[in-house]
Formats: sequence, C-alpha cells, structure tokens
Amino acid sequence: MKVLSKRILSDENGRPVAVQRDHDEFLRFEKAVEKVEMESAYQRMMSFVGKVKWDEEPVEYQRRLRDEWDRATKAPSKVRQALDLTPTPP
Repeated sequence: MKVLSKRILSDENGRPVAVQRDHDEFLRFEKAVEKVEMESAYQRMMSFVGKVKWDEEPVEYQRRLRDEWDRATKAPSKVRQALDLTPTPP
C-alpha cells in the first residue's frame, strides 16, 4: 500500500482546517473511490438478478403492450362517441 503525502493547513489558532494533497495523488484517490462506488453499485444490482419471474419472453411482452397502446390510440374515444364530439368536416 502506498503512503499518501499530505499537508495539514491550520488556522491562526493552530486548529486543522484543511488537507492538501498533490494533484496526481488526488487523481489516483478519486479513481479508487470511483472503482469502489462502481463495484458497490454492481453488487446492489446483482442482488436483483433472478428475482423477477416472467411467464413470457420479455421482448414479446413489450411488443404485446405496444400493440395494445397503438390500438388504444387509434380507436375512437368512447367518451367522444358518447358525447358525439366527433369532428365534423368543414
């Protein structure tokens, strides 16, 4: 494990208020934190693998739903028919 260099900045009373690091060290540290965060996100995602059970192929399910939406948007509205609000030609 590599030792990180640091400079502690203090206020006029000698209390530490900040830490300075070399830019290269900071970039390495930032990259390591990103890697840990990505691994953690991957582990959280993998906890859901195999939990959802489908009765049909997911792509076929999606196509079926889209076909239903298409039919619904092309069909005349029941409310429009009931109120006789069908547009009349000019």
